Amino acid sequence: MDASPTKKGYIRLNAIFLLFEGISKKTIAKSSLVTVHTLNRWITLYNERGIDGLIYQSRSGRPPVITGEAAQQIKDLLENPHQAGYAHWTLRSLHGYLKEEIDLQCHYSTLVRKVHREGYVYRFPRSYPINQDQEQRAEYLKNLEKWQSEGWELWYIDETGIEGDPRPRRRWCRKGEKRTLPYAGTHIRESVIGSVCPGNGQMEALQVNYCNSDMFQIFLDQLAKTVDCHKVLLIMDNASWHKSKQLEWHGMKHEYLPPYSPDYNPIERIWLLLKARFFTDWIAKTPEELSDRITFALKQFFKSTSEVSSICKV
Repeated sequence: MDASPTKKGYIRLNAIFLLFEGISKKTIAKSSLVTVHTLNRWITLYNERGIDGLIYQSRSGRPPVITGEAAQQIKDLLENPHQAGYAHWTLRSLHGYLKEEIDLQCHYSTLVRKVHREGYVYRFPRSYPINQDQEQRAEYLKNLEKWQSEGWELWYIDETGIEGDPRPRRRWCRKGEKRTLPYAGTHIRESVIGSVCPGNGQMEALQVNYCNSDMFQIFLDQLAKTVDCHKVLLIMDNASWHKSKQLEWHGMKHEYLPPYSPDYNPIERIWLLLKARFFTDWIAKTPEELSDRITFALKQFFKSTSEVSSICKV
């Protein structure tokens, strides 16, 4: 039975072997989970071609419909929809365009499979501020490499606001079904000042009603009690309260991100996950409920330093 490299081939060879042993066709067909008609076909193949006739050969399948120039044209259109007068494509609109303009006769599902096989996925583009200064951003990255080589313990600081009403998110539903999501409309909101160290996954946070230099100073006082101030480098955005001359930094060095560069602050990823995990479809009816929920959510990240370090990897 070593003559067959596949399970299907082994079953066929074993059936012929059992025939030589005198077992009835009906019994062999039942043990092989096939019909007697199929077994007779195997016998015919064996009589005509021997063992080679029973070895299962994978089938090549139908030839691809989209090849060569058509495949390349689809790639060009996906990456440059403006060439066809479109701002963006859906695969439905692309399928209709290909059918009308280049007479490509293929089913919509065939186009979907081809696009996926070429490595394309349907994603929302990441927006970025048009006021970014690329020279400043490049200079920051050079400084970041220098700070890391000098052994500074980098802590990134940022603030976020969390509302009591849930954030609508996409979900699956049946075609024609209208999904609804209740909200309280009380406009409850609470802010969080937070800091994360990607190197060790540690986090510090302070829940406040609003952000200003006084609240930020309280956060700095809290942070200074938990870190070695002379080894810490704080990195933050250019919010006005981050630059108040009255701030006491407790010996911690501080630097600022390039303007309009939230993508360089890894704690932004924590805020996104925190809101997605703990505030989707969740309603706070009172400020106390919202505050308790934020505290619970933050504690989950405080306990998962390895996850935080992975999320915030610089």
